[in-house]
Amino acid sequence: MNKKTIALSMMLLLTSALSACGANNAKSGDQKSGQQPNTQINNSSKASNGPSITIDKTKIELYPDESVTLNATVSNYESPYGIIFITWSSSDDNIAEVSSLTGTVTGVSSGKAIITASVSGAENLVATCEVTVKKEEGVNYEVGSPTGFIRDSYYLMFNIPVKNTGTKNLYLKNADFLITNKYGDQLVKSVFSMNAHPNIIAPGETGYFCDTEYSSAFEGKTLDDLVITPSLAIRSAKNAKCERYKVSGLTIEKSTYGSDTVVKGTVTNDKQERIGKPIIAIHFFNKDNKYLKTEARSFQEGINPGESKDFSFTIMNIGGDSITVDEIGKTEAIAYDNVSIE
Repeated sequence: MNKKTIALSMMLLLTSALSACGANNAKSGDQKSGQQPNTQINNSSKASNGPSITIDKTKIELYPDESVTLNATVSNYESPYGIIFITWSSSDDNIAEVSSLTGTVTGVSSGKAIITASVSGAENLVATCEVTVKKEEGVNYEVGSPTGFIRDSYYLMFNIPVKNTGTKNLYLKNADFLITNKYGDQLVKSVFSMNAHPNIIAPGETGYFCDTEYSSAFEGKTLDDLVITPSLAIRSAKNAKCERYKVSGLTIEKSTYGSDTVVKGTVTNDKQERIGKPIIAIHFFNKDNKYLKTEARSFQEGINPGESKDFSFTIMNIGGDSITVDEIGKTEAIAYDNVSIE
């Protein structure tokens, strides 16, 4: 084979390689076909810039229940999966929620949260947007210090009071919390574990987020040794009712079958409308007026105007989160509508 033939052969091989490269680039450019919504692909920049991801907004402001959809642009990156997939997440779902697929952000309650867009399969490709959820007019509240105690070394029983200091009814949606020691070491982190009783409170009223947590990390500690940092989802209750119904004849006694606690009483509908399956919630305090726990039960049927219905339920004395009649010093009973706002 002469030198010209060799040179021609090498040129043909190079041309073939370049053509294949161009085909691959074309294929990479086609990643947008069938691509995840709200994700743009930009491979026109110089390769020296390296892979990157950006969000069309770096800061947004919302009110509770208001939504905005964020868009992400990925540059100079070819996914090993053939399609670039973005995962969206929120630093605090009690402040702002985000759809993991579409990047739609919805305000939950006032505060700040960070929305993160990350590229699957590329740990370093992330971008963030700061979300500020603004307080609605007339929505104000005070969050009290957690009260409670540790029982049987491992059970932490506590509540977090919230007083409505605004002019609108509040919806106490849910809460999560972080528990650390005084040195900042994490002991327990719970998500959406706390319910509130009542969950809708009128101006001037107080509701309680209540929980019992079990952990060996509580052994040898008291409540004073812990730092409880709550994240609360609280917003306007809008047009939801905030009725309270009369509770009478409340008795707390020991079961005839053992040390279980039996709670009895009567709820009267003293309003003009029928109640649909109300909730009776009872907060228990010890003889030193320290919080013990909250028990809530739902009626199985409604109550007509002017009608009264008795209730009775048993608190089983099993495990470290139980209570006994002998230690109960005070109770607060509340009957209210079973309302959920989404």
